[in-house]
Amino acid sequence: MATLGLMMPGVTANADPTASGPATFSVLSGPLSILAPGPYVGGTVAPGETVTLVTTVPPSVTDLRGGTAGWTATAAITDFTQTLGSSVIPASGVTYTASAPTLRTGIATFTPGGPAVIDTAKPVMTAAGVTGNNTATWPASVAVAVPQDGVTAGVYTSVLAHSVA
Repeated sequence: MATLGLMMPGVTANADPTASGPATFSVLSGPLSILAPGPYVGGTVAPGETVTLVTTVPPSVTDLRGGTAGWTATAAITDFTQTLGSSVIPASGVTYTASAPTLRTGIATFTPGGPAVIDTAKPVMTAAGVTGNNTATWPASVAVAVPQDGVTAGVYTSVLAHSVA
């Protein structure tokens, strides 16, 4: 039996039976958000003393943007007003102290803002050197200097606002 082979001009045999092509996908980005802490509560103090308020639900930032941009969390508080009276304890006597995050995820350097008077919005936590998603939860205390004069006995309330950008 004879075998006949034909060669066609311009056609070469391909010894590699594989081919390749691109493979792509996208990673979704999410929000940058802050979890408001639980209520800050303190004990009873006399005029001229400082009361430290603490919470069992600390502030927490979640960054799901999936990028490299850092973020800054701020805090601000309103004047404390007497619930059954007209006395006011000014926000200018309120100091916020953040500690290093106790819970954190992702790649970032988290830095507390240090003690700050928060009668206007002040930085309380920052994230830098970010790569991808990250979270930070930090303990914080709020110290309220009660004036010696002009304050009457009673319960005082305020609003503590946190934000992140």
